[in-house]
Amino acid sequence: MMVHLRALTILAAASLTGACATLPERAPATAELQARAEVPGFPAVRFDFDAPVATLERWRNDLLRDRANAAVSHPLNLLAISSGSDDGAFGAGYLVGWTGAGTRPDFDIVIGVSTGAMIAPFAFVGSAKDPTLSRLYTGIGADDIFRLRPVSGVLGGPALASSRPLRELIEREITPALLREIAEAHTAGRRLLVLTTNLDTQRGTIWDIGAIAQQDTHEAERLVERVLLASASIPVLLPPVLIEVTADGETFTEMHVDGGTTASILAVPQALLWNEDVGDRREVTEGGSLTVLYNGFTQPRYEIVEPRTFPVLNRSLQTMIAAADRRMLRSYRGFAERNGMTFSILAIEEDFDDEEFLDRERFDRAYMNALFQYARRRAIERGR
Repeated sequence: MMVHLRALTILAAASLTGACATLPERAPATAELQARAEVPGFPAVRFDFDAPVATLERWRNDLLRDRANAAVSHPLNLLAISSGSDDGAFGAGYLVGWTGAGTRPDFDIVIGVSTGAMIAPFAFVGSAKDPTLSRLYTGIGADDIFRLRPVSGVLGGPALASSRPLRELIEREITPALLREIAEAHTAGRRLLVLTTNLDTQRGTIWDIGAIAQQDTHEAERLVERVLLASASIPVLLPPVLIEVTADGETFTEMHVDGGTTASILAVPQALLWNEDVGDRREVTEGGSLTVLYNGFTQPRYEIVEPRTFPVLNRSLQTMIAAADRRMLRSYRGFAERNGMTFSILAIEEDFDDEEFLDRERFDRAYMNALFQYARRRAIERGR
């Protein structure tokens, strides 16, 4: 996520409460209606992060069925790619270096949040998409992500910037050919998941991108594009993404924003992997792996904070998010250890020299190139 911009957007949000006159009108809906809502033409392609166990078990059973039909017997290798704004250059660079080291596995489940959602489709398809990752995280700048429109935001618009550049970038990269590859992998028992945040319900929504891609239609392509845009749309800075849904014959829209609003890192809920009442709880995990590609530093970093509003707010947000992420990582480590999986956290280390970039603007091209190359070298060295 964009830490400095978060501080700005939170203050802006505080001053704009109730100023939403320019947002599109939305049909009224109830919580009960929302709970039954589906995207027209795309049943069972998503579930809430805290969905009932029965819902998660249905998803898990579909996964196990597809693996059985494809004669897949190896344990699951999971890759969770975190949020991180321009620090996504780390994740992209690491994957490219991992390929270069010759030790990068094929992942059975890839889960992306925010910038991690942008990386996830290409990580899922495999190393053939490394040139795309390189281009996306070394060849773009802020103008390729957003256009600031602060006056519009202050006057009651939905955001302080336009996300049109990011939307157009996603539309260029998410091609019918890419979606067909994702759909084929889905049929073969693999899964690509992306997290968004439904602001109306205050819940994370997990989207099964492969299930959408299997439709192989223009509408499926548009929905995948909207989900990826939503997962990367930082509240107040970028406009929320409205997704049309239906329930009980009524049509209304949901408001989705950055998946990192719910969780910076998402691994699979335990109920997706086994049924605690039936069979071996380790049937798909024993001998597998859970890898977290964390686009940031996992350890606290010392810094003298200026006693001014924005530095204090920014540092407080950094501290709060990092602490929550460390708790989440500890829980995933425990999950892996209990279920016979190797666990790895791949993150930026203190040996990355970012001194010259401390006062940079977000999506600084030089910074992203430096971080990308650092991560690529790290992966190659680790793989030797």
